[in-house]
Amino acid sequence: MELDTIKLGTKVSYDMFKNITFEGTDDKHVILKDTNGNIKKVYKSLFLKYGKVISE
Repeated sequence: MELDTIKLGTKVSYDMFKNITFEGTDDKHVILKDTNGNIKKVYKSLFLKYGKVISE
């Protein structure tokens, strides 16, 4: 999985976060948004190791 190939709004899962969407990246983080609109930031290296794309 490469971060630059994931489209904005793609459903992903990461550890305890379920039903979240990919909202982009910054210098160090992957930016995720849950169904309530809350933003979560996860280190890129951890997301690449443990994150999964559910649907594009």
